[in-house]
Amino acid sequence: MNPFLDLLLFLATLIYSYLEAFVKLFVPVKRKSVSGELVLITGAGHGVGRATAFEFAKRRSRLVLWDINKHGVEETAAECERLGATVQAFVVDCSKREEIYSAVKKDIGDVSILVNNAGVITAADLLSTQDHQIERMFEVNILAHIWTTRAFLPTMMNNNHGHIVTVASAAGHFVTSFMVQAQSNQNVVVSAQPVAKHHAAPQNTKRKARGSGQGRGGIIHHLWSWAQDRLNLGKKQNQFNLLPIKSKQGY
Repeated sequence: MNPFLDLLLFLATLIYSYLEAFVKLFVPVKRKSVSGELVLITGAGHGVGRATAFEFAKRRSRLVLWDINKHGVEETAAECERLGATVQAFVVDCSKREEIYSAVKKDIGDVSILVNNAGVITAADLLSTQDHQIERMFEVNILAHIWTTRAFLPTMMNNNHGHIVTVASAAGHFVTSFMVQAQSNQNVVVSAQPVAKHHAAPQNTKRKARGSGQGRGGIIHHLWSWAQDRLNLGKKQNQFNLLPIKSKQGY
């Protein structure tokens, strides 16, 4: 694809996203308190994962932080504790299934919000990207989401209470020349959410007869959150714009 057309497509997508975020500023959003919730965030050592941890800490959530970078995750944990949160930090390589399952076995409590944030990317065309780089992107950006969801979803379903948040790039929605392999796995991540949602549907059908409600899912757009923060909309500090992954009565 022509790089100039790539740029135009990116700018058009960006402008559309900002306009969508602006319109949503005036649409009432259902909010739920996350105070006291046990939140596990992968890739919490820097970037979006660290910023997300800070926001949950401000809202008095209990945090479990995972990252491959020991120094980074400890820095995040220290700042979250300064903000008043209870924090457990672990060094976990999300590309290794055994490390994920080993960390899950630790006595951390029932995770009610899972934020699959850890991700890696290589900005190069398909033929220039090394085999091991492609394998690692798929291990962290896709397979890790499956392992963590398999680990924590059963408890959420048993408790009839929980959220699974998937962080993915806008690259999952369009293609540019030097990010083909990265965009292919981001597209899988974006597409995987409905699969996880429908996995729980048969279970919820059985539970509904006992009055436990239906499963629901949602997508959180970073630009929407950014616009709210920049315009300082006066949200209560213990609330996020989250919809429950399941249950109407159970949350």
